[in-house]
Amino acid sequence: MKSLGIYIHWPWCKTICPYCDFNVRKLEDIDTSTWRKAYEKEIENISFFTNLKEVKSIYFGGGTPSLISADFIEKIINFINNNFSLSSNVEITIEANPSSLKYENLYNYKLAGINRVSLGVQSFKDTELKFLGRDHDSDQAKKAIKYIEKLFFKANLDIIYGMPDQKILTFKQDLREIMDFAQTLGHLSIYQLTIEPKTPFFKQLKSGKLNLPSDEKLSEMYFIIQEMSEKYKLPQYEISNHSTIGNESIHNLGYWRYNQYLGIGPGAHSRVSKNLNRMSLVQIKSPRKWLEAILKNTNGIEHREILSTNETAMEVLITGLRLKEFLPAKRFNKFSKLKLEEIIEIPLIKDLIKEGLIERKESKIRTSSEGKAVLDSILYRFDQVINSKH
Repeated sequence: MKSLGIYIHWPWCKTICPYCDFNVRKLEDIDTSTWRKAYEKEIENISFFTNLKEVKSIYFGGGTPSLISADFIEKIINFINNNFSLSSNVEITIEANPSSLKYENLYNYKLAGINRVSLGVQSFKDTELKFLGRDHDSDQAKKAIKYIEKLFFKANLDIIYGMPDQKILTFKQDLREIMDFAQTLGHLSIYQLTIEPKTPFFKQLKSGKLNLPSDEKLSEMYFIIQEMSEKYKLPQYEISNHSTIGNESIHNLGYWRYNQYLGIGPGAHSRVSKNLNRMSLVQIKSPRKWLEAILKNTNGIEHREILSTNETAMEVLITGLRLKEFLPAKRFNKFSKLKLEEIIEIPLIKDLIKEGLIERKESKIRTSSEGKAVLDSILYRFDQVINSKH
């Protein structure tokens, strides 16, 4: 039976980090009861865009959803269950910051239905946490991990690497501590620091105040992560994600396998089936305007469009080639006029196989470990082929 994932976006944070380009706002004095009712109303509104009724994952992201009460969370979960049907092994994740996490809160989240926590630690070094603008220190992070260990079987540790003046030797030492904690929790998401436009870090970079590692050094760090994660039995299953066996993120696998999902909340995105293509739904970005639209008996959708065959085919590749598992031709061919079996015989793509960046197994393909490190250039070649043939 086909099922879908549901993402709930909570846009509020106590502080906004200088590298963050997500749709977040500094916490205001808001009426949480009104906001909860708006989420419930929008869940009902958007449910009409899909014929799928079973939900395999719910993800509360943000922002800082661990600022929300357990009662709020429980009511949203129950409302989703009343409008859809939660699968027997549904995964329900909440993102949390160490500074807003107390044992009592976690315990109440578990009672409310949460069964997985993604903890935004980012670093265990206080100097790096200060640089990243985080509102917690390493002791708070370690304390939060201990709380999570006692209450949850599944959890994730979020880490950032590639910071200014980060040395390879100290990075290896830091990584051992990170891997120890991640092995206990069962999952690690480790992302390279990227500088996005319109962020404070972008302004610092442009003014020459940010001295980032070279591409060569970042590449070395990336392969150190892969090597060490294998030793810690946390193999890579996606470019930035590692887990012990069976602890992969069900929700995020849904994105990468190009399953249908609904996004509810300011700026959230959805992908739903529409005939042989996919429809993109984008919610109103401004929290205030999103709330007003729903309270006026409309919906929170700002933009919707049916993606072209080329766009859909490229999205299948953009998501699927991030994974360690092979991308089956069946998934791609469902949305593309040009079959994957034909594409991999085209010289531009055959060269990727010869170069060891793409691996082929019958009619399935995947990126090699080296290919994952240069995924953007691989996708550029696929885009050239797809757009020249359609």
